[in-house]
Parts: sequence; structure tokens; C-alpha cells
Amino acid sequence: MTTKVDEYVKSIGKSYSVLLAEGTIPKKSLQYLFEGDHEPYLTVEDGLSLSFSEEKILQHVYVTLLKTVEGTKEYKGPLPEPLVKQINQSWVIERFGAPVDSKGPVTLPVLGKKGGWDAYSLDPKVYGSVRMIFQYTESLAVNVIHFKRN
Repeated sequence: MTTKVDEYVKSIGKSYSVLLAEGTIPKKSLQYLFEGDHEPYLTVEDGLSLSFSEEKILQHVYVTLLKTVEGTKEYKGPLPEPLVKQINQSWVIERFGAPVDSKGPVTLPVLGKKGGWDAYSLDPKVYGSVRMIFQYTESLAVNVIHFKRN
């Protein structure tokens, strides 16, 4: 089953105007996090957002599984297989093996302690040069799945 998430991940590298013309994304204006920001984003639905380059090329797909910051919302829609919503680092490593890149726990300003992340390359025949990054809470639960170009 193809999901919205899968469709957006396969669209990484396409322009905002092409995605609109194809009907891939809703007809919403791009937003900016702050004045002077050069990388617009689009919240497709609660917990699912897309981030674009300054040239309005889709660069990132973010799926929020756990609300860890005030104002964020969890994604309620389906995920591409084999992903499920309540997962932790052990589940990720069991399913995907050793990550191609990894960062251990960190303490970030404002956000506090985070459990780090693990990155995996997706099948280039299907997704091109895209990585799937699992971001962890301090307890190593997955709070965000982030897809981006390598």
C-alpha cells in the first residue's frame, strides 16, 4: 500500500510548483518559521510536514510520532511498511541493522536531552539518494522519522 508519507518521500527533489501541479501536495502557501528564514515548510497535516530549499525544492519529510515539544502534533495516518508508530531504537536496529550514520544522546538548548539519531539509506532504485533518520527521545523511543536527500 502506498501511503502519503511514501509518496512525499519519493517526491524529494521535486519543486513546489511541480508538486502542486501534480496534485501531490495540498494547495496551501508555504510558511516560514521566522522572519528572514530562507527555507519554507508546509504542514500537510498534523505531524506530517515538508521542508523546501530556498529555491522551493522539496528537501525533507518529517513524520512526528511522539509529541515532545509544545505545539507539535503526532501524525495519525498510516506509515509505509515496515514502519509502525510505537517504536524504539532496539526495534529500528532489529529491522534495519547497523545504521550508516549515527549520533548519540545530546542536550540541546530549549529542547533539553535527546536520545540522538540513526540514519539508513533507502533503496536507491525506489527512492533515489534518500536517507531515513530515526530521531530518539532520551528514553530511546522514536519521536520523529526524518527523510532527506543524502
